[in-house]
Amino acid sequence: MVLRFYRLFWIVFVLSLVACGRQREASSAGNQTLAAPAEARAQAAPAASAPQTETRAEPASAAEPASPVPAKPTYDNRYIRNHWQQFLEVYSPAPPEISPPGLFGYQLKVRNKFPYQLDTLVVLVSYFVGGDCIAVEPLRIHQVTSGALIFVPIPDNSHARTFRYQVRKVVCRKAELCFDIDQLYFGDDPYRCAAG
Repeated sequence: MVLRFYRLFWIVFVLSLVACGRQREASSAGNQTLAAPAEARAQAAPAASAPQTETRAEPASAAEPASPVPAKPTYDNRYIRNHWQQFLEVYSPAPPEISPPGLFGYQLKVRNKFPYQLDTLVVLVSYFVGGDCIAVEPLRIHQVTSGALIFVPIPDNSHARTFRYQVRKVVCRKAELCFDIDQLYFGDDPYRCAAG
């Protein structure tokens, strides 16, 4: 049992180092660089609690109603799979560039524009100090209803100055969409879930 835990620990450690390296090298569309605003730090409690990484999607509050996905045009599932980036928004407002260390109280906004429920979404958040990746934290989000806008809290980090996030996995069973950034895809319908 202890040996199994030890192996699992090292696998997670190595994967987080690989993810940090990929985050540092990546400057493509999936990544955003953000810094901590002074207001967020001032409002945050000094002691960081254990981060919540599992989230069940709930619709946004009445102040910001979820916009429904328009009925027209209708898309076939193959189009949805091959253009899934158009049906999913993951973003966080850009704070000021310069700030003291510490990221507290940040949220990712996730909008599901698929015509179906989004079953699983994994977003990797990497924390940086001076260009060096100091920590990574995967956020797993389950069951985001069609047209929903949800707010997912990003785990606090008292040392980081910036963070980047990247969509790592998207699963929508009704559209037969299974995207995983660590897989190789080929063909004209590469993100279709494998049978079996």
